Amino acid sequence: MIRAVFLYFVILFNLANSLFPVNEDIRFKRITVEQGLSHSTVYSVVQDREGFIWVGTESGLNRYDGYDFKVFTHIPGDLKSLSSNFIRAIYEDSADTLWIGTWGGGLNKFDREIETFTCYKIDPGNENSLSSNQIRTICEDRSGVIWVGTSAGLYEFDREKETFISYTINFQNEEHQHHNIIYAICEDYIGILWIGTAAGLYKFDREGQEFIHFKDIPVQSIYKDRSEVMWIGDTTGINKFDREKGSFTRCEIGNSSGVYSIYEDKSGVLWIGTREGLIKFDRSEGKGTHYKKDPRDRNSLSHNYILSIYEDRSGVMWIGTYGGLNKFNREKKQFKHFRHISSTGNSLSNDYVWSLFEDSSGMLWIGTDNGLNRYDFQEELFTCYKHDPKNSKSLSDNSIYSIHEDRTGNLWVGTANGLDKFNRELESFTHYKREHGNSNSLSGNVILRIFADKSGLLWVGTFPGGLNSFDPREGKFTRYRHDSQTPGAISSNAITSIYEDSSGVLWVGTSAGLNKFDRKQEIFPVIKTIRWIPTA
Repeated sequence: MIRAVFLYFVILFNLANSLFPVNEDIRFKRITVEQGLSHSTVYSVVQDREGFIWVGTESGLNRYDGYDFKVFTHIPGDLKSLSSNFIRAIYEDSADTLWIGTWGGGLNKFDREIETFTCYKIDPGNENSLSSNQIRTICEDRSGVIWVGTSAGLYEFDREKETFISYTINFQNEEHQHHNIIYAICEDYIGILWIGTAAGLYKFDREGQEFIHFKDIPVQSIYKDRSEVMWIGDTTGINKFDREKGSFTRCEIGNSSGVYSIYEDKSGVLWIGTREGLIKFDRSEGKGTHYKKDPRDRNSLSHNYILSIYEDRSGVMWIGTYGGLNKFNREKKQFKHFRHISSTGNSLSNDYVWSLFEDSSGMLWIGTDNGLNRYDFQEELFTCYKHDPKNSKSLSDNSIYSIHEDRTGNLWVGTANGLDKFNRELESFTHYKREHGNSNSLSGNVILRIFADKSGLLWVGTFPGGLNSFDPREGKFTRYRHDSQTPGAISSNAITSIYEDSSGVLWVGTSAGLNKFDRKQEIFPVIKTIRWIPTA
């Protein structure tokens, strides 16, 4: 019962943080159906010329203005509505036309003025129409031609005639004939189209209208960075492609099966979306930093299956997943998170953090629910101290609620089972506890607050034992406890804060109000409480 009540006070007056760097310093903001998104599966994200963010989902096209969503859906019988609610691709071309690729409804062109759609799909009576209504990707080349990748081949769109020219890959391997699925289209710096298919990577020779095969494994994404380097994402990872030699260099980025999206941001960072999280790839070192969903962290990714990556003009990164839309701002300073990681010896000992203190040497001390931690900023190293029943010089208890350094450099640690003084050289602890029958011992063993005043006295706030002052020279404690029958007694035995102001006055916060200590009379005069009544 005492433990439960104590935790209530600790939660009220302490900030429980989670300190081991996970996912570096990125805090993702999740945007889900609860915020108005029409569906949690996000295949495509694009910002248009007007600044709107367009989001393609399995249940509608979403236009986001930063506050609200407007959702465009298929309306049966309305030929000017979206042809299908399943959106796989969104693309704004050089003429500011917005193209929408659907899964089952063909290609749509959006008219912003009247907010209607023109649909292009299978027409059995027109040999120049699409032969598949399943649109996977859309791309515009340098001459302004729109290319469309479908589940049944590659198409070139003639804007004037509003017709399509079909290009079918003749696979060398007969087993691949049914793999005419186009996942990705990318134009390189000399105007060559590279096509990612279910049967591998192909170079499209427009003059000869033939496809040259380069890779067997299914290619799901192709990206050309600003230095004209081609990146190829397949079902097993990512490769750097040398077009002149026709060779691939495998990039070791850890467990990254299924690369569905690749994107280079304005600062030159390459982001890789996989089935198992988001990866920030350091090209100079050839290493990747992984970002994944953490059920304990609402600021982690909402899902590990990454379908799309996009950066808007303000520098905000948008990540489309199977579990909603995520965004983060690279330019804003973010928090670096530390947590307990059981698989490593260099992490915080526990996720519940009750107290923090930086000592005079610059070391950070962290009190958790499972030990005292010392963090060295330069070495980026955690050292943990815990209670050991076999060692009388170890911590009194693993629950650490307060830490303080006195004027002589002694480190004091408040635990759930007494006050400890830490000897840094020997790395051992001296214990101070409540002793029955000894009025010069601590009044309670649950230590909430520790404070060293200018005179050298150590003030110790306990629960529910009240306030104590400790003179290290005499080694004795003086108790100040609440007593309703004693005038000038402290207002409560639950001490939540202690502070000495510039004039030397000691202030003590309790669960029953603020107390000002009269050192001469050793009493706590009543501080009048003024109730504020609002006026009309």
